[in-house]
Amino acid sequence: MSVDNVSGIANGEIFLDDNPILITFTGEVNGGSHLNGVSNYWLPPSTYTSSEVDNPPEYQGRIDFWGGSNNINTITFSKTVANPVMAIVSLGQISIPSSFVFDKPFILLNQGSGLFGGSDSSLTQPAENTLYGLEGNGIIQFIGSYTEISWSNPLHEQGVGWTVGVIATPLPNPAALMLSGFALIILIRSKPFLPDLAKT
Repeated sequence: MSVDNVSGIANGEIFLDDNPILITFTGEVNGGSHLNGVSNYWLPPSTYTSSEVDNPPEYQGRIDFWGGSNNINTITFSKTVANPVMAIVSLGQISIPSSFVFDKPFILLNQGSGLFGGSDSSLTQPAENTLYGLEGNGIIQFIGSYTEISWSNPLHEQGVGWTVGVIATPLPNPAALMLSGFALIILIRSKPFLPDLAKT
């Protein structure tokens, strides 16, 4: 991982059915980011699972996101992936909103309380490609096949975290998908992403 104030690059790998998929992230990587986690910030698990997603992320590291700029953040997969899932922790604060504006539409699968608070109504979706949070925690899914997903974080708010997961095997019902596992893109064969401990 390289860090240059708010511009950075992270590389990693996720295994889908024992086949490696290389993942590259370019975008905001603040100096508070690190590779090794010390606690599990993806709690409670019920916030980060649903009928579509069996397993929540685990803890290993974080990319520190503050937002409030015109930076474009991009995840690139080396192979086409179907119906990828993103878990998000602490988007916004109780009185300070934040948002992710994606270049792809998504569906909000689940939300709930998180380590810093929040509730089952702290995330809203004002447009098909926009997630808005007031201390929001949850999981979203991009329906379709993708090699790249981009988004901006136009509202400044210190300490939002995210990680991405890949679908293993689609079932006959498109709404019932098995999740292979969340993978922190800067760690090999690992799963989560952590928010900033010093969230204020």
